[in-house]
Amino acid sequence: MSKIIKYNEFINNDSLINDMCIEVENKCGHMSDLDRVATHPIYKEIIKIGKPAIPILLQRMRSSVYWFNALRSITNENIDQENRGYIDLMREDWLKWAKDNTA
Repeated sequence: MSKIIKYNEFINNDSLINDMCIEVENKCGHMSDLDRVATHPIYKEIIKIGKPAIPILLQRMRSSVYWFNALRSITNENIDQENRGYIDLMREDWLKWAKDNTA
C-alpha cells in the first residue's frame, strides 16, 4: 500500500479538509493569481488527499474561486476549459460534473 493511500485513510475527515480549505482561503485571500494560490503548501496537501477532498472542494467552490485547479488535478478532468475565465459557468460545469459522476 502506498504512503498516499495510507495518508488518505488517515486524513479522510471532512472537517479537517474543510479547515485546510479555510486556511488556504484566509492566507491567500489577497492573491488574484490562482496559479500562485495552487503553490501554497496546504493547497498541495489538499490535492494529495485526492478523491475524499472532492465533495468539500465542490462545496467550497460555491463561494471561492480557488478550487478549480485542485479539482482538475484530483479528477484529471478539464471540464471547465471551454468556459475558462467565466467563474459562474465554470462552477456550473463542475456542479454538472459532480451530478453526473456521483452514485
